[in-house]
Amino acid sequence: MQTFMMLYVGLAARPTAEDNQTRDYNERWGSYMGELAAAGALESGAPFAADGKLVGRESVEPLELGEVDIGGYAIINAESLDAAVELAKRAPHIELGGTTIIRPCVPVGS
Repeated sequence: MQTFMMLYVGLAARPTAEDNQTRDYNERWGSYMGELAAAGALESGAPFAADGKLVGRESVEPLELGEVDIGGYAIINAESLDAAVELAKRAPHIELGGTTIIRPCVPVGS
């Protein structure tokens, strides 16, 4: 098994929105993440909050999010990059034109 980081890119996440369309979308995310967990693939994952900091060598500034941004992440285990791609294709934001960045994690020391 290999470990992969998936970064979900799309419209800004609204995990606490109350309108029916967004609530349905958030429920589909819950189901998707639940499926990953039930398959034993999910190590961790969550949507990102709408704020943050941009930290540089000489400054710390508020993070300004664009309309399209990285809305959340998942760390998964899969047999291969191709298997991780198949899991990523089922993420709900793909239907809305979103994308997923998948990066293999490199094991560090033991």
